[in-house]
Amino acid sequence: MDRDQQYGPDGRLHVSSAMEADRTLVVVEGEADFTTSPRLAEALEEAVTNRAGRVDVDLGRLSFCDCSCVHVLLTAREHARETGVRFACVALSPCAERVLELTQAGPLLQAAA
Repeated sequence: MDRDQQYGPDGRLHVSSAMEADRTLVVVEGEADFTTSPRLAEALEEAVTNRAGRVDVDLGRLSFCDCSCVHVLLTAREHARETGVRFACVALSPCAERVLELTQAGPLLQAAA
């Protein structure tokens, strides 16, 4: 099952997801900040509740992210852990890598939980 969420009304964030065998791949592109993170949270919640054995999040196309994006990722990771789903960020853009480094969340999000 493929799911594609178009850019929101502001045109700043695009989230798509695809089921592949026992995993869901969520690809995030654009800007993930305070105003767009709810759209990301919704997509990650759906991916976790699809009950695939694993959710991989590709952040390689993010042009901007802030701590609200990190909060959404950590919340989704915790929900995945509680439901027995492995969760990891599998690709990072330079800005995503930097914010995960600054918040020290990288090790939590890059290792499949």
